[in-house]
Amino acid sequence: MAAAPSEAGPDKHPLQDEWTLWHDDTSKVRDGDWKSNIKKVCTVNSVEEFWRLFNNIKSFETLVKGSNYHLFKKNIEPSWEDKANANGGAFNMQCEGERFRPHDLWLRTMLSVIGNQYGEDGKYICGVSAKAKRRGERLEMWLNHCDMDDEIAKRIGKRWKELVESTQMIQFKKHNDALAAPGTSYSIKNAFAV
Repeated sequence: MAAAPSEAGPDKHPLQDEWTLWHDDTSKVRDGDWKSNIKKVCTVNSVEEFWRLFNNIKSFETLVKGSNYHLFKKNIEPSWEDKANANGGAFNMQCEGERFRPHDLWLRTMLSVIGNQYGEDGKYICGVSAKAKRRGERLEMWLNHCDMDDEIAKRIGKRWKELVESTQMIQFKKHNDALAAPGTSYSIKNAFAV
């Protein structure tokens, strides 16, 4: 199911980074082995390839509850254990109560990262996730270093909110806290919110 990226030719608009879309359905996980369920869909390296991909996948809003999309920089898996994510964390944005539909928030979020709308701070972004949960849809932005100055992470979170026109507080949780705590990510304390 995974497709290799094609070379960005003269008629293509290359992205600063290559991005891989992943999909998983946590409702099918057996014995906590979620890694066997995650599938690489496709890697893109141009604007045209991104739109070809986006226009041919299910809308975020139509995913089965428990399904997730993850758009991560190439060679970074959407897992706490991946070395690029291990010392990082993630912002969590609930889609309920936002001005835009979850599908539109997801699209705006993806465009913001592939279009590098975060300037120099974009190097700290590993990827973004769209999660169709029973408690409602949620978006996440994963960062690669929690030992960095909190001001950098806060600046990224504020910029994300600005780009998707979010009106609510978004919480930041550290992956190391998640690895150390039993239960779900809902039980992990927030490091801060913006």
